[in-house]
Amino acid sequence: MNGPLATAKRPVRVAWVAVAALAAHMSALRGGLVWLDHAHLSTGYAVRPPAEWWRLFTEPFARTGFYRPITALSLSLDALLGSTAWFHAENLLWHAAAAVATLAAARALGLSRGSATVAALLFAVHPLGSLVASAIAFRSEAMITVALLGLVVAHRRGRPVWAAAAVLLGALTKETAFALAPLFVIALELRYKRLDKALLGAEAAALSAAGVLRLLYAPTWLATFPQLTPSEAVGTRLATLPKSALAFVAPVSNDICDAFPVTSVWAPMALFGLLIAVGLVWLVAQKGLVALLMTLALLPSLQLVPTLRWWSPHYLYVACAFACMLVARALARHAKVVLVVVVALAAMSWRDGRRYQNDVALWRPEVEAEPACREAHFYLGESAREARDFSSAAREYEAAITPRPGVLAYVDLNAALQNLGVSRLELSEWDRAADAFEAALEVSRRPDIKMELTHDLALARLKGGHPAEAVRLLEPVVAGGGVPPATRRLYDDARQAVRDGADLVAPAHE
Repeated sequence: MNGPLATAKRPVRVAWVAVAALAAHMSALRGGLVWLDHAHLSTGYAVRPPAEWWRLFTEPFARTGFYRPITALSLSLDALLGSTAWFHAENLLWHAAAAVATLAAARALGLSRGSATVAALLFAVHPLGSLVASAIAFRSEAMITVALLGLVVAHRRGRPVWAAAAVLLGALTKETAFALAPLFVIALELRYKRLDKALLGAEAAALSAAGVLRLLYAPTWLATFPQLTPSEAVGTRLATLPKSALAFVAPVSNDICDAFPVTSVWAPMALFGLLIAVGLVWLVAQKGLVALLMTLALLPSLQLVPTLRWWSPHYLYVACAFACMLVARALARHAKVVLVVVVALAAMSWRDGRRYQNDVALWRPEVEAEPACREAHFYLGESAREARDFSSAAREYEAAITPRPGVLAYVDLNAALQNLGVSRLELSEWDRAADAFEAALEVSRRPDIKMELTHDLALARLKGGHPAEAVRLLEPVVAGGGVPPATRRLYDDARQAVRDGADLVAPAHE
């Protein structure tokens, strides 16, 4: 690229990249708490006060099956200010940092100043970054991108301390970095063959330290592979590649729903995915290290390790940085084309950022486009329940708990069933509420949630005219001690109702 950005000094190019990232996603600053933000922030599960920050390194992240202490520390720092706007501003800053890291990594990987600047600008404004820049809960993706690209720069420059810091911070931010960091180092060594023992030793020590912490404190991995035939297991993974490629090349819809059709290995989308996989191998052979790093960054999106959602745009965030480098090499000499592409992508990202104002704005279009999006139904149910529209809430929760044959779609089934039961209670549908709570008890694993569900089920049984059943449910809980006062009162009320002969009351109101 010939022009001011190619010839400008480094601080100027850094400033332009950062400004582009902030400007393209600035609409997210008006956003509220959406999606997983509620579990992480509204409940306070992901944050602790300063005196307890050390505990973040000894417990699961936000009561999930993940171990992400650096992510939790970042959110806890933001919580000191107590402003949703600040949480969003911090997300934007992390996305801008990832864009600047793309600039630095591109230069370290041999791209010219012009090509590196174009790559960073494309990454800064690409709509694939909208989810990460706009939804607070997905900040970890930008954080690990900074760490992994920082590792590339530090390794290329032979900086053991910085490389070790990048590995350690990335690995403690999200599991993806724990897996990708050693793969990136291997790829860099295969290309440059520097065999710097001090550098490799520092990186290995950092990865080992992160591994020890994970062994000591990480919870049991909760995600499991879906039950698929061998043909479906291969075909459905291959079918993610066309969707991912389309999300990068033509990010017009930029949907976030994870609902994904089960695909046989001979289906057209799977065969198209196979062609893309072959194309990636060819690209690595032709374009070298940048293409290899992009391909490695795509591996987590193929469900080689089970995750909760089969596909999501944030799985592509790290790979997008390297993909932008490859595109930049082709576009760098065409300044007008670059300008048009950057402006168009920025406009799409600005539009996408406006969706994150609330869950209805975010999820209603997803349901309209894909009714099988179970998580969308769940959060629409949450919004309706918060508005005390319990009939609508129950309807959405029913849709959330109902799987569609042939479609993989995640939902927190325990939460959906429990909140369905709560909505049924509010509607005085006692038996239907009890059915939901019983179903939730069957799938719940956490003792604290089981206690909540037992309380709710007992309440439904008492309200439905079955106090003896409520007493039976609560007796072992109360005998174990440490029950909340509300549960103790419910137990006493149920016992009193039994003494008063209330077990003869008619059952549920439908």
